[in-house]
Amino acid sequence: MSGNHKNTSDYEKDFLLKELKLTQIKNSTIFIKNDIFCLSPSVSLNKSKSYWFDLREININKFDRMKYSNFLILIRIVNKGFVLLNFKDLEKIMQSWRNEENNLLKVWGFNIEIKENFVKIINRKDKSILESSTINRENIKIKFI
Repeated sequence: MSGNHKNTSDYEKDFLLKELKLTQIKNSTIFIKNDIFCLSPSVSLNKSKSYWFDLREININKFDRMKYSNFLILIRIVNKGFVLLNFKDLEKIMQSWRNEENNLLKVWGFNIEIKENFVKIINRKDKSILESSTINRENIKIKFI
């Protein structure tokens, strides 16, 4: 997460909790509801004028195929909206990772480039790209309700 950590991590959290009726697992980026398992990182423009987020193996491993049939990534971008991805699509650009310093768990870092509604998600290690678009609240509700 980039930018002001507290403001960024809380960005649109009320929308997830109150309108989408998701349940947050502890103080993590994991949100669940019925058959949906969702990782929802939040990002803001950092000092170098870019957006980035990471996904951690420890959170990805909490997806239980027996409990959840949908594994979604909902990226909350401060003042830009949302990007909604199926994990299987993002997984295609997750071939390269970095090991966390004092840990053997994998961490995948991604940059985000935004031009109007068009979004490029770029693996920070090998520069592989996933293209998507921003999505508004109403279209997100359709996927979650």
